[in-house]
Amino acid sequence: MQGYQIIELEYVDDLIKRKVSLEFQVSIILWLIDSCKQDLVCAQLPIQIHLIKVDYMGEYPAIGIKYLEDQNQEDDFSDKIEVFCNSTIKTSSFERFSIFLTEHYDQIQEEVRKFAY
Repeated sequence: MQGYQIIELEYVDDLIKRKVSLEFQVSIILWLIDSCKQDLVCAQLPIQIHLIKVDYMGEYPAIGIKYLEDQNQEDDFSDKIEVFCNSTIKTSSFERFSIFLTEHYDQIQEEVRKFAY
């Protein structure tokens, strides 16, 4: 498959619609991506997962998944990633998110700059 499959989460979409700061949107998405990469089930999926810039009716951040080259074209893991991310949003503590923000501050700022320019 060429390019990325876009995963747009309802919670993040609501933040975008309400024009919540780009830094907060990027922070949440990066935290979810990091959580996916640390999850044993998600980490085993034959995909790469990244923060991407979507340019459709304006620019906004989203989760992008890229299937590995040897992956069966029929497989679609977007539902698994979406379920995992929604569960993480609903069940994770603010403390866990706060720790991520502190430990990844420079990465968050770097990604925000990519959207700003």
